Amino acid sequence: MLKASKPLPLLVGILSSALLLLPVKALAGLIEYALILALIAILAISALKLHDSALAAVQFEDLRAVAEDVLVLTEMSDSGPPVLVTETSGLLVNALAEARELVTTAQDEQQPPDPATVAAVLEDLATAEAALQQDLAALSNPASAHVAGELEAYLNLKHDLQEVIAEVKVTEFQITKLVDQGSKKL
Repeated sequence: MLKASKPLPLLVGILSSALLLLPVKALAGLIEYALILALIAILAISALKLHDSALAAVQFEDLRAVAEDVLVLTEMSDSGPPVLVTETSGLLVNALAEARELVTTAQDEQQPPDPATVAAVLEDLATAEAALQQDLAALSNPASAHVAGELEAYLNLKHDLQEVIAEVKVTEFQITKLVDQGSKKL
C-alpha cells in the first residue's frame, strides 16, 4: 500500500508517464490533458492522506463508523498504485483510475472521449463524492467527550474529507470541460 508520506514521487511518476505518452502533434491539447492528469494525481495523493486520517480515527468509538466507511471508499488493492481499477479497490480509488484511463485514452487517440464512457466516469466520481459528503455530514465533533487524541483525529478526518470532496468537484468540472471543448472541435 502506498503511503501519503511520499506524495511528490507519486505525482512526478504519474505526470512523467503522461508526458512520455504525448505525441508531438498533441501540443495544443497538452495543457488540458496535463491539467486533468495533475488534478487526478493530486486527488490520488489526497485520497491517500484521507485514508491515513481514517486509519487514525477508526480507533475512536465516536468516529469509527465514518472512518470505516472512508476506509472502504479509499481502499487500495495490494496490486499497485491507485491508478489501476481492481475489484478490491474502493469506489473513490476506482473512480480516479477510470478518470485517468479516460484522459490518457483521449490523449493517445487525439480524439474526444466516448460520451458514454465520460458519463460513466462522471457518474462514478459523483457517486464517490456523494458518499464522501454523507460521511462528512455524519461526522460529529467529539470535543465534549474529552478523549485524548480524538479531537485531533476528528479535525484531520474532517479537513481531509472536505479537501477530497472539493478536489473531486474540480476534477469532474475539468473532465466535463475537456469533453465540451472536444465536441466543439468536431
